[in-house]
Amino acid sequence: MIRGQYRSKYKPESLLGLLNSFKARYNFEIVYLDKKYTGNWIYHHFLYQARHYLKVGVF
Repeated sequence: MIRGQYRSKYKPESLLGLLNSFKARYNFEIVYLDKKYTGNWIYHHFLYQARHYLKVGVF
């Protein structure tokens, strides 16, 4: 993203600033991963989310 390898008219610095302000405003996470690690990250993210919610008794 820093190199500007995306389809948008935003400058790289402007796009990163916009995404970081969305992160702060809407309380979400942006994770930049290589395609080969994406499936593993998604699996473990939801695995540990589910474990946490089961431990604290949300379900």
